[in-house]
Amino acid sequence: MSPTTVDVTIPEEAEILLVEDDREVAALYATWLEATHTVRTAADGVEALETADDAVDIVLLDRQLPKLSGTEVLTTIRERDLPCQVIVVSGAEPDFDLVSMEFDGYLVKPVTKGELRGAVEQTIAQANYGKKLQEFHALAQTRNVLDEEKTAAERESSEEYAGLEARLADVGRQLDAIAETVEDAAEATDTTTPDDEPGRDA
Repeated sequence: MSPTTVDVTIPEEAEILLVEDDREVAALYATWLEATHTVRTAADGVEALETADDAVDIVLLDRQLPKLSGTEVLTTIRERDLPCQVIVVSGAEPDFDLVSMEFDGYLVKPVTKGELRGAVEQTIAQANYGKKLQEFHALAQTRNVLDEEKTAAERESSEEYAGLEARLADVGRQLDAIAETVEDAAEATDTTTPDDEPGRDA
């Protein structure tokens, strides 16, 4: 899988575009996700590209679609530089063409509620982890410069330096929390609960 280069931060209540031509499966997936996220739907590749915009955080994309294939939709999304993550959810047998596809997650149908929700939560956490990690490194570099150029007494008497250290500690705690979320979401994808109904292979 080629890494994506879109720089995104995803809110906990994400805007999800569900691209699935089987209306029963689409309705089932939407039911699983609507309690915690906003869900739009598209039934074919053309509708998917008409619906996708800068407000969409995550696209759940079937590969076998009418009018335009999921692969074509994914390629166009990347060409447009839309700020979204893409999770492929497909019954198509995975092949080596996956290497050249710029997706952020891949699920093979049939999928359970735990697998789908876990993949979404993991994608949100991973996207936000990268953004927070950049912020942490920037703050750490600022502190390193001040540590080298200012005396301990100067640093201790500076409100700005105290605020910098507090922000570093806060971002560090946020990174730890996001890492735990990623781990929990990964476990969720391996767990089937009694209310999990597999989405059909389509």
